[in-house]
Amino acid sequence: MWIDLVMVMRKGLLLGVLVFMLGFVSASCVIPTDGMIITEDTTFCEGEYELPNGILIGADNVILDCNQSIIDNKRKAGESAWIAGISINQKSNVTIKNCMVYNFTKGIVIEGGFNNTIKNNFLQTNLWAVILQGSLGNIIENNTFYEFGIGIGMWSRNKNNIIIRNKLVNKYHPGWGGGECIFSGNGGLYNSIINNSLNNCGGNGIFIGGSSYETLNGNKISGNDGCGISISYSTKSEIMNNEIYSNNKGLCFHRADARANVYFNNIYNNTYNLYNEVTQMITTENNWFGTTNQSEIESKIYDYDDNPLLSKIDYLPFLCEPYPTNIISDENGECVFDEDNDGILDDEDKCPNTEEEQIVYGCSCGQILELKPGKNKGEIKHGCSKGTIKVFTKGIGWAKDLF
Repeated sequence: MWIDLVMVMRKGLLLGVLVFMLGFVSASCVIPTDGMIITEDTTFCEGEYELPNGILIGADNVILDCNQSIIDNKRKAGESAWIAGISINQKSNVTIKNCMVYNFTKGIVIEGGFNNTIKNNFLQTNLWAVILQGSLGNIIENNTFYEFGIGIGMWSRNKNNIIIRNKLVNKYHPGWGGGECIFSGNGGLYNSIINNSLNNCGGNGIFIGGSSYETLNGNKISGNDGCGISISYSTKSEIMNNEIYSNNKGLCFHRADARANVYFNNIYNNTYNLYNEVTQMITTENNWFGTTNQSEIESKIYDYDDNPLLSKIDYLPFLCEPYPTNIISDENGECVFDEDNDGILDDEDKCPNTEEEQIVYGCSCGQILELKPGKNKGEIKHGCSKGTIKVFTKGIGWAKDLF
């Protein structure tokens, strides 16, 4: 009997612990419901949820952590109502993270909000995966996108948003928007698109249409059916340090007023590396086009030489090897090199491979004194005299027959 009592007590204690633990788990995560409105920090219990009416963020300063849960419309995107998986409407300082959003017409939407963050999410088979409308200062970071009409769309006067370190890979669906990986248009200003990977979109990798002062920096853009980057009705954007390769077209200028500062990009192995459809002057200096052969470079440029109604693209000088490099052609397209990086071009450098501080003609004082007759102990200790530098520079006296 005593043993039975002990057993009952032990079972009761174990049951109490289990009840306590279950209570703790239920208190730390929430099971989402269809159409729910979130007004405080919320973590979902990991799982797969059918939520055809999505989720609405109903307050500022809220963190939604989906905890890798799947939010699924369960209907084919584009055929259901214009419902978003997650909506942020006129809210600020909201964070959406660790969500997996499938099969919505709109995956995640920020409309009229500011200083919101969308990060570490996975979005697949959404017609428009992420949309920003009239929003300011939001961050879209480290998300993965598969199968979409438009991956990230910035519509209607978005400003100072940052799109950074996202991965977008698409299988284009006919009728699903333009097939763009990233779109910025309709009056956007000062948005930054940085260090993204954009692959296999049915349209363009990045399309800037009607936005200005945009920054496109450090993106890897390949395998897109349209242009790697397309510029239309846009001025004064910065396009730099991008890797644009193996697209149908590399960098495209469409329609009127398509202007940008384009430099230090690697643009190569596209059907056309540069493609021009405008009449105003286009300048794309200091970029690498996969070769130093001017005939080969020009064979992959579509401009005035192909259609006299268009302007000619000025691509000189160009980089003589992939960026980053300091080797740039001259205005005639001849590449000049500085192998030892001492600031003296090789065709003028009398002392290649200088590691010490160079004095003149790419030579250090030590190298000059090795060429000068005598022991030169004082100059070895205190540095080359003005007289030694003068003789060496003018090629007179003991330096007459050196070079």
